[in-house]
Amino acid sequence: MPIPAPAPARSLLLGVPKQGRRWPSVVRAAVAVCLPALVGVALGHSAVAATATLGAFAVVYGEGRAYRVRWRVVSIAAAVMVLLAGVGAAVGALVHDATSAGGSARWGMALVLTMTVVVAVCAFVVDGLRLGAPGAFLPLLTVEISSALPALGVSVAEVTSWAAAGAVSALLVSMSGLLARPRTPRACRSRDRGRRSRGRTLRHPRTEFPSGRGAVAARRVAVPARRRPRRA
Repeated sequence: MPIPAPAPARSLLLGVPKQGRRWPSVVRAAVAVCLPALVGVALGHSAVAATATLGAFAVVYGEGRAYRVRWRVVSIAAAVMVLLAGVGAAVGALVHDATSAGGSARWGMALVLTMTVVVAVCAFVVDGLRLGAPGAFLPLLTVEISSALPALGVSVAEVTSWAAAGAVSALLVSMSGLLARPRTPRACRSRDRGRRSRGRTLRHPRTEFPSGRGAVAARRVAVPARRRPRRA
């Protein structure tokens, strides 16, 4: 088999692989974040409305999946995001109160330990379930952001409530295309799989043997049989 020629350095460094249309995913993520934030601003909670972004992160985990699976993945990811937002806010409030009262600076290690446990568990689960990108990055980012909010005067209840609002928005927006185009994710996945298979076939063409009686003879010609050693 010939060795494939390496790709040019320009395409390796600056090239972007073709993954089909990505603008619908971008629009869904933007709407899932903006919708609860705009509602919060309209209700007079502009200071904490952006906290809904922590729960809206879950919308990206449902991209590329069929709707019958997407709602489960987004629901589980949304519940995890809300839980981690509450955990991060609670630990951040504890560390902030302890350091403000004149406690040791080592209280900050509690937050470091929490983030370490979160990223380890989330990385294991994401790799085990093969959820793909963005992996354990967004759960870790949720803990990090929520832990800094109590120092700004945002309570743990407010962080959890707004994160839950963002989670509901993520679930609704991710399933919004079910009524208009219910088979779009499945069709896009099949099309991408076909493109990848055609690309592999062009790079590594396989030898096709005829069917019927001539198949055995063709295989014998292509793959010679091993000779048995002669007995002395």
